[in-house]
Amino acid sequence: MRLIDADELISYLNSVAGCFDSTSEVEDNTIEAIESAPTIDAVPVVRCKDCKWWDGIDGTACAHPDYRNPIHCLPDEFCNCGERKNK
Repeated sequence: MRLIDADELISYLNSVAGCFDSTSEVEDNTIEAIESAPTIDAVPVVRCKDCKWWDGIDGTACAHPDYRNPIHCLPDEFCNCGERKNK
């Protein structure tokens, strides 16, 4: 399984509508099928190195203010705090 942006797909299909050898009924059914597909309740993943609480001094700790002591973690681990840095 892979996640897609269904709105972007529908926008694309609308932009190329009529470009294929198909009837508008097929196009309408395709868009209806996409719109009626269930939405996956996914949450964004933030890696430790991309978290706003990542300690850039030594690069090995999460310094979230709710923690009494910094939590040691690796840059490519998934962050428990999960707050992406402002870029």
